Amino acid sequence: MGKNHFLKDFSALPEDVLIENERGITLLGYPLFSPKILLPHVDPPQFQRLNTENGSLIALSKNTVSNFIELYPIDLSTERTAGSSSSQMTKWFVLMDYKEKYDIDDQGWCYSWNFNNSRWKSKNGLVRRRVWVRLPTTSHGLD
Repeated sequence: MGKNHFLKDFSALPEDVLIENERGITLLGYPLFSPKILLPHVDPPQFQRLNTENGSLIALSKNTVSNFIELYPIDLSTERTAGSSSSQMTKWFVLMDYKEKYDIDDQGWCYSWNFNNSRWKSKNGLVRRRVWVRLPTTSHGLD
């Protein structure tokens, strides 16, 4: 389990929260970010799950994410929640501005110089992360 230096107020977040991590380099003046250049044993994995009870971050390996399709945030297909009615569907969304507390760019990324930093901003940094939340949706047609 990792220590959470990123989300300060997680009490009002939904139960399903994933953190996506990437590291970047600058090549010819252009920043390039990828999960493939995360440093082993230094950086967190590409995905972490937020334990909303105590705020700790739980590492998800690539095997875990690929085996449990409901945890993989890039697949934005709708899913039924367990024990709910047929109208209760869920989708993964990028958390854009949580209670106006975070400086986030237009794609939901926050940047910093390292993952243990408590200061995150909307530009300039060697690492970046964004928050995915699974929320209920309703399917309304355009009738």
